[in-house]
Amino acid sequence: MIIDEFNERHSNIGYDLQKISSKVSFTADMWTSTINSEAYLGLTIDQNWVLRRFLLDIIPFKVCHTGINMAAAITNVLNEFNLAGKALALTTDNESVMLVGMWTEIIRRI
Repeated sequence: MIIDEFNERHSNIGYDLQKISSKVSFTADMWTSTINSEAYLGLTIDQNWVLRRFLLDIIPFKVCHTGINMAAAITNVLNEFNLAGKALALTTDNESVMLVGMWTEIIRRI
């Protein structure tokens, strides 16, 4: 049920996002499930620096957790929602793989 609800909301997000004319900031976090050891990358969006719970995607991560691979996954989501030109900032935790080269790689891709 949760996946079906997410997919339904995910398909409607694009309409709302096209109304945003300003730059937006993103938050990304990578975590691994303690139940099945599967890794996921979550991406949220904030407009005008107002914290909201607006989840863009949860990406199952089956490849090596490098900054370049995470940048590729984030860039795909930004392109899917036509947000690449609106990106202002990306906030992550201080995990070294999230910091080393990821934001530079995203900028290069968009």
